[in-house]
Amino acid sequence: MRIGTITVDGRVIGYIDATLGQPTDIAPDDLGGEPMGRALGRDLEGYAGDRLAGPHRGAGHQRDEAPRRHTAHHEPAQPQRERFGGEGDTDPPVQQRHDTPVNIESGDRVYGEFAAGRERARAELEAKPWLKNKVLRIMANEQGSHPEGTQGVAETLFNRAANRGTSIEREARWHESEGGYYQQGSMGRGALENPRHRAVLEDSLSKVLAGSNITGNATDNSSGSLAAREIASGKFKHHRTINGESFFSPGHAEPALRDRWQRMNWAAQTMKHAEAAKAKQAAEKPAEQLARGEVAP
Repeated sequence: MRIGTITVDGRVIGYIDATLGQPTDIAPDDLGGEPMGRALGRDLEGYAGDRLAGPHRGAGHQRDEAPRRHTAHHEPAQPQRERFGGEGDTDPPVQQRHDTPVNIESGDRVYGEFAAGRERARAELEAKPWLKNKVLRIMANEQGSHPEGTQGVAETLFNRAANRGTSIEREARWHESEGGYYQQGSMGRGALENPRHRAVLEDSLSKVLAGSNITGNATDNSSGSLAAREIASGKFKHHRTINGESFFSPGHAEPALRDRWQRMNWAAQTMKHAEAAKAKQAAEKPAEQLARGEVAP
């Protein structure tokens, strides 16, 4: 005879029966529970704040893991944002946009904190030859042997480390095996073993370490339908597309990183224009300087 029920958070997990003789199994086979976690294609642990390490958005997108929160079984599931290749991003959706116009300019080279990030990258790769090879394989995995495409991938990797205040080793992680930004794909197998392919990659990396800036200080990359959605939504700010790969800086999906990037970009552009003005002034003839009332050298 059933004399009661056992519940947890309002959900029935068993019954209390009074029996004569030996007790029988009182746990029902199916209590109508909702499958959890990956059974529904979702994680029970969500990331707040910084972006999760997810597969990047390119061919083949963590970031620093922020404190995790557990979702109770009765809460609605938060959909994961697909972001591969530099693309696996599962930040909680942002409800409101607070974007401000940003002046995005590509130039001959980087300035300010972006330039300092390149110097740190150079030192780190020199100290870790295996990491340099890994970066080359990521470039190949994302953009094959396309000179500008591979250069853009390396630029965004180094700029992302500068924007996040992390190391190249941290940003150059495979998603599936290391919980990082870049989807593994072929992992660039064969690229370094092919002399012609490696020469393209080495040349692209050399330009980036020298301070190249063909992506306008971009920090992220994606392609295909994901890139199209991000361009349309403004979750990430589109800079340019090279060989099918789109390059971005943080948008309203990452407000803290967006604000930091905007400060870095503003400072870099200020330095760039100041340098250009100084060079122009130095190139003027003494007569032109005198016409402005300046003392001739």
